[in-house]
Amino acid sequence: MDFYYRVIMTLLLISSVAVFGADEGKRTSQSSDDLDRAVLERLQNQSQDNAGRILFFNEEERRGAFSNIRKLYPTRQIPHSSEPYSLTEKPKDWSELTYEVDEKSYSLADFYGFPGNRGLIVIQDDAILLERYAKGHSPDTRWMSFSVT
Repeated sequence: MDFYYRVIMTLLLISSVAVFGADEGKRTSQSSDDLDRAVLERLQNQSQDNAGRILFFNEEERRGAFSNIRKLYPTRQIPHSSEPYSLTEKPKDWSELTYEVDEKSYSLADFYGFPGNRGLIVIQDDAILLERYAKGHSPDTRWMSFSVT
């Protein structure tokens, strides 16, 4: 893997860890669907108060709200292109990739295990080099996102 490529991937992973956090809260014995429904209901009752703090939702609130944003705030459906831009798939072996946060080394497998991770896609020169989704997510999962570059 060339140096430039490693630098870009390391920065991407570090920024993702900074956003999602390596030590986020533990799950309770309740199912995630039950928790998500309860959080969504609470957020629906507080939607006016949440507008200013949506960027600062905790992990539980993000999980419940970001996949259901249309239930909390007005949204618009944007029609897809009749001629979408095509990307090729050129998967790379990322098994040796490591990165450091706060002097602790992590692998890509570690990154996938962080509770806040929903997915990771790496695109370079019109090619998908990596595309992986967390449990319960897929290319068709709706998920509100902000800057993810």
